Amino acid sequence: MKNFDAIIVGARCSGSTTASHLSKMGFNVLVVDKAIFPQDTLSTHFVWPRGASYLNRLGVLDEILEQTPSSNEIEITIEDTTIRGEIPLDLLAQRFTNLHGNADRITQTSFSAKRYVIDKILIDYAVKQGAKVLEGFTVNELIFDTNQQKVLGIKGKNKDGSVCEFFSKRIIGADGVNSIVAKLTNTSKEEIRENCTFAAYSYFSGFDLKKPIIQKKGRMSIGIVPTNDGHNMTMIYGPKKWAKAFRNGDKNENFIKAIKYVNPEIGEIVEKAKKEKEIIGTDKMASFIRNAAGKGYALVGDAASFKDQCTASGMTHAFRDAELIAQHIKMGFETNDIDNQLQLYARKRHLDTWRYQEFVSKTAEMNPASASEVQLFEALSKNKEQANRFLAMYGDTLPVRDFFTEKNIKNVLIPVLNEKRDLQNYKKDIYKYYKNIFEINGDVSKEDISLNRTCVDFGIPIGPNILKRVDDYYEWYNARNDCNTWQYARTLKSFPGTNASMFDANERHIDGINFASQDYLSMGSHPKVMKAAKEALEKYGPHSAGSPMVIGNTELVHELEEAIAEMTGMKHVMIFPTGWAAGFGTITGLVREQDHIVMDRLAHSCLYQGAYAATKNVYRHPNMSIDSVRGLLEHIREKDQRNGIFVISEGLFSMDSETPDIKALQEVCRDYDATLMLDVAHDFGALGENGAGHIGNQGMKGQVDLVMGSFSKSFASNGGFLATNSAAVKHYSKMYSSAFMFSNAICPMQTAVALEATKIMRSKEGSQLRKNLLNIVNHIRNEFHKKGIKCLGTPSAIIPVMIGDEKVARIAHKIMTERNIATMILEYPVVPIGSARFRLQVMASHTIEQANAVVSNIAEAIDEAREYVKEYESPLLQTIDK
Repeated sequence: MKNFDAIIVGARCSGSTTASHLSKMGFNVLVVDKAIFPQDTLSTHFVWPRGASYLNRLGVLDEILEQTPSSNEIEITIEDTTIRGEIPLDLLAQRFTNLHGNADRITQTSFSAKRYVIDKILIDYAVKQGAKVLEGFTVNELIFDTNQQKVLGIKGKNKDGSVCEFFSKRIIGADGVNSIVAKLTNTSKEEIRENCTFAAYSYFSGFDLKKPIIQKKGRMSIGIVPTNDGHNMTMIYGPKKWAKAFRNGDKNENFIKAIKYVNPEIGEIVEKAKKEKEIIGTDKMASFIRNAAGKGYALVGDAASFKDQCTASGMTHAFRDAELIAQHIKMGFETNDIDNQLQLYARKRHLDTWRYQEFVSKTAEMNPASASEVQLFEALSKNKEQANRFLAMYGDTLPVRDFFTEKNIKNVLIPVLNEKRDLQNYKKDIYKYYKNIFEINGDVSKEDISLNRTCVDFGIPIGPNILKRVDDYYEWYNARNDCNTWQYARTLKSFPGTNASMFDANERHIDGINFASQDYLSMGSHPKVMKAAKEALEKYGPHSAGSPMVIGNTELVHELEEAIAEMTGMKHVMIFPTGWAAGFGTITGLVREQDHIVMDRLAHSCLYQGAYAATKNVYRHPNMSIDSVRGLLEHIREKDQRNGIFVISEGLFSMDSETPDIKALQEVCRDYDATLMLDVAHDFGALGENGAGHIGNQGMKGQVDLVMGSFSKSFASNGGFLATNSAAVKHYSKMYSSAFMFSNAICPMQTAVALEATKIMRSKEGSQLRKNLLNIVNHIRNEFHKKGIKCLGTPSAIIPVMIGDEKVARIAHKIMTERNIATMILEYPVVPIGSARFRLQVMASHTIEQANAVVSNIAEAIDEAREYVKEYESPLLQTIDK
């Protein structure tokens, strides 16, 4: 038979369990896999109680546990502080009820199974339920309908080379990270996080371990779990950058060295034990998400999203996907609307996954525990209930946001806040943890301090003396200054044009090309703009002298409001003193504590600050994902039909130079009675007909609920605005936005400058300036492409030039400063760790010669910086090479 109710590509954890669920529901299911089972594969082996509960609900757990050790207790140690406990049944019940509607047959059991054992059991179980399993079958093609829109089947080769076709309107990709189903449907990876762990493991016998343990010291962790055949699966893992040194040394010696580094006692035990298998491992664990459903197909398990191994949650989530997709396929048959049900599956899966995905990505950075994290763990070790809740969060039973609430963390920390333990020494010693343990160790130098750590490490200082507890930040700041790797706080000595003179915090002078200032259309040097500023100074003086709600506004403000209204196509505009105030003030003026905010993960800081100041009900979603927004809105409206939902996005995301589908975003907001606010700071004025930006490019002038922007990028001024079609919204915001009410109004000169800029932008000259800007932008992007250097996003005044490694970025920026070229780098936390970049800010008056100079110098600087960092990080490897 060639036709099936469902075809599953991939027979391991997610595929075989999906087949079992569907077969038990009475569906005719085909499973194909290129492997012949039993066959081993890289794995963390571990299944959390949530995953075990899925297998128990399926009816196969008992068979697995007959030959696999299990335990209810789990132990985690960080910097010599240990918590141990079990996953509470009530939290398991709540999670299953919320996602699946019932909590039948949940269990607190965890286990660790070798893959050749568990995969074979699950495949055999699927066959017993009636599924047809075809091993040794390689899928080469998907069969589409005549319009190439909907998947209808698969085509591939049997192990004997014969070609077969099979048909179904439900194709499920359960074929892992390199999914052929995802590839053939052009379902790309999104939210890629390259900064991950490297891991290596083997099996050891000769010692008895009763429960799974995870231990971490500095940037190194070990995990040991009892598994099949009387063996203990023993794993080490650390930052990906350490993998090369680990591999280039003696692998067995380095393996034991890592364990002894974390726990000398356990290291001695493992060293004396019998190694049952060669050490294997990988550093290819970059996380990502994919859209988990399309027309006629869906993705499950690692095919749909992949997380680093550091929390050992992959199999647990595979089993979740299996039950969830089966439920929706069943509903699709019952409602005769399978494509809609597949989309509902994708949305529910995303809502259940994305916050934990963020948590795992952060954990996978393998940074040393901060002093505040050590303090939290000490508190957990003294509170059994909260320790269990932490373990439940770590294994994705308790949602991450439910553990890290302000109220819960306060409750956890109360017992230790009055203890007088001095964590200053730990904070001082933390620098040594950044040295690769597989290389020659030495004293921590200023360079070590300057090239490692980020400002996030100092964001939550510990100690009762507010003035003293920032000293370690100042040490880091001074080290970076002394090593000339501090990219902030440069001071101008001249006009910030395409050439400029300035000095940095270490008094290094730059006199040369400037790609760091924000003046996209070169309005700052325009004669008409300069004249308008002088006339405003002479007529109104330098100061607004009052709140805009009292007497601060001049008549120029009203003219500027009218100009912005025309450019945005909106009816009403209010002017704020800064762009920051416009973003923060609009949110806090309109959103109340009981309301909800759904915002893009890459939204500007002022929007985040405003969101969390307005309400605790803040939901972040992957960058520009309309499906994620829809899923979140659906989730919120299911529970709350009474209160407001405020959705925040941007016209142009400045970190990646990307723009969302504004029309689709506005439509989905209206579907759920949500309000959309679009921040157009970076595209408004510089792009689009008459400077309307992407709302103009996408035909959305006058159609977005709220448009908020800044004058600091294209208008050569300070100040910001809110544009709306509602007079009520404008006047309500004036009264209830404290950033508007309790700030002095924008000064007359700044108002005049912005107003004159709007006149130029709407003229033929403005069109030519935008054309000049894009000509230079495209030239720079093309030149980088020729040199094999990636520029993110689409053409705009911002050009993100990818580097990756933060150390390389800092050194490259230092080199550019030495070459008298002003540039800007972005690093964590502004962008994800491991994705540092130059951000060039282009002006319409930049010349081709200046463009060529910045491209060639950046290319050379990156190459030189990579060589420098290579020498810095790998002294041992260089000795070996020589």
